[in-house]
Amino acid sequence: LVLQPAKLLRKNPDFLRIVKHRVIMGPTQVLEITTEGVVVANAEGVQTLPADTVVIAAGAKPNNDMYEQLVGKVKQVDCIGDAVKVARIPDAVESAYKLAASI
Repeated sequence: LVLQPAKLLRKNPDFLRIVKHRVIMGPTQVLEITTEGVVVANAEGVQTLPADTVVIAAGAKPNNDMYEQLVGKVKQVDCIGDAVKVARIPDAVESAYKLAASI
């Protein structure tokens, strides 16, 4: 599951090739990440989006607190993008692309 602005997805066709099922949504709040997927709430109501992999892209400052909390608690966790170093959007997309391609 990748929640990313449609504008960015249109500009990154290589990224789209590796994402089998993508969901593009307007303003949406993530309520919970479960073993079944991601529970979200938006203008359409509350729904569960099935997912076996969740990529979270949020924030404008380096913040790897969530990464640190998940290390050792889940099978695999990677720290990429602005959680490592604040950079430009294309740099974050590239790091996400490289990670997704390696999965």
